Amino acid sequence: MTAVFTPSTLDTGQDAAITLRAAPDAQPGVYQVRVVGTGANHSAAGGFTLTLRPDDPPVGFAIGASPVTVEAGRQATTPVWSSGQGGQITLRASGLPSGVSAAFQPNPIAIGSTSTLTFTAAPTATTGTSTVVLTGTDATGRPARAEILFTVTAPALRVTATPDSATTRRGGLTATTAAATEPAVFSATGVPAGTSVHWHQRGSTATAYFFTTFQTPLGAHPVTVTATAADGRSATTTFTLTVTRW
Repeated sequence: MTAVFTPSTLDTGQDAAITLRAAPDAQPGVYQVRVVGTGANHSAAGGFTLTLRPDDPPVGFAIGASPVTVEAGRQATTPVWSSGQGGQITLRASGLPSGVSAAFQPNPIAIGSTSTLTFTAAPTATTGTSTVVLTGTDATGRPARAEILFTVTAPALRVTATPDSATTRRGGLTATTAAATEPAVFSATGVPAGTSVHWHQRGSTATAYFFTTFQTPLGAHPVTVTATAADGRSATTTFTLTVTRW
C-alpha cells in the first residue's frame, strides 16, 4: 500500500488530499492508518480506519452479437450468443436510437444458449449508425456487456403492379395500376412494338393503359414498370402483357 499527499506541504489551516494505492497482492482487511504532519518546530498526528476489500470475482460469462442494419419501417434480427459458466442471464439493450425498439426471445436464457434479438424501426426512426450496448445480468447482479454497431437506413422505394399480368387481343386495351411507397414518376420499358402506353397518375399511384394494334407481336411480353422518386431513387416491378389473336 502506498500513500500520496496532494499537496505534500501546506500551511496551517490548509487541506491536503491523500491517495491510497493498493498493490494487487495487498491483503484484504481493516487497517488503522496514522497520518503525521511535521513542521519546523512541532508535529501533529491523526488517523482513520481503512477497509481493504477483496476484488470482486471476475464475471464468468460473456455475450456477443453481430452488427445489424435495419431499414426504417422494417425489422431486423440477430442472434445473441452467450458462453461461460453459471445459470440464467437476463438480457437488455440500451443506447437505441429514437424510433427503434428491441426485444429478446427467449429472455432470460441459460448461459451457453442463444437468444434472437429483434430490432423494430419505425418509419420515422432516426437514420445513421450508432452503438447499441447489450447487457446480460446473472442472478447475483453481475453483468457482462457487448457493444454492436447498429445502422438505420432510409426507407427504400418500392413499387407494385396490380394486376401483375393481363391478356388482351390485338387491337385491344388492358391496364394495370402501379403503386409506390411514396410519390414518384412512373414509366414503362419493354413494351412490345405496335403498343402505346398512357399513364394516369395520382401521387404515389398511376394507372397504365396499354393500347395494342394489329401489328403488336403475339405472346407474353414482360414490361418493366419503374417508379422514380424526387431524389432519384428508383424501384421496378414486372407486368406481363400477353397478346392473343382475335
